[in-house]
Amino acid sequence: GRISEEKGLLHLVRCFPKVLEQVPGARLRIGGVAFTARGEAYLKLVEGEITALGLTGNLEFVGEVTDARTFLEEADVVALPSEKEGLGQVMLEAMAMGKALASFASGGPTEVISDQENGLIVPVGDTAGLAAAIARLLKDPLLAKRLGLAARRTVVDSYSSEKLTPQLADIYSDICPRSGLE
Repeated sequence: GRISEEKGLLHLVRCFPKVLEQVPGARLRIGGVAFTARGEAYLKLVEGEITALGLTGNLEFVGEVTDARTFLEEADVVALPSEKEGLGQVMLEAMAMGKALASFASGGPTEVISDQENGLIVPVGDTAGLAAAIARLLKDPLLAKRLGLAARRTVVDSYSSEKLTPQLADIYSDICPRSGLE
């Protein structure tokens, strides 16, 4: 993952005290690396906020995640606090693994996640709403399981290689029609 301002980590950190009010003992694990000077400055801002909010005991930065499967297996809920997001790989990987998602309504997530059907969506910047969504999923494992299974079905039905490969082949055929040479 990439740590940058548009990924919204500051929103996630700021909502976490409200999660802890409802789910004492909850832990937040953040994976990713700041690849630019701007990203490094943003990471320092996030780390300062973690300290100011007294979250150091409930939060862990794991840095670069080379094995997304292992990282995501340990999660009960996956939060997507991005202010701007395309069709995010982390989102699809989490959904493929049947993880419950709480996400801001930013770009790609709104195209893939249907609120209350295969995840929970809140308006971008609504940290109270994000906290409530995360806490709701943590407190209601049956809801988290139902949404996670629906998320997995979404990926299998619409984003699996079996589904996308023929579509991609059609696109290439349209762009580069065969010249008749075999």
